[in-house]
Amino acid sequence: MSYALVHYPNINTEYINQIRHKYDPQVDLIEPHITLVFPIVESINKNHLILHIDSILSKWKIFPICLKGLQKSWDEYMFLGDF
Repeated sequence: MSYALVHYPNINTEYINQIRHKYDPQVDLIEPHITLVFPIVESINKNHLILHIDSILSKWKIFPICLKGLQKSWDEYMFLGDF
């Protein structure tokens, strides 16, 4: 098993999903999201991981983000970014 932490923004995802349906073979696996912690193989205790992530995130303040542009990664994933 793997663990990841994602955020599902409260935005209109219609346009993003149009692009994903055209180019993303994993479109039906997960809704448009922002990955906060990329997948981690289950080599750590789930509860320890949750506590660690919670302790890190509790020190961060809310911040605005504006994503634009589209980029494909070396491993064929698609990213919206600020590039």
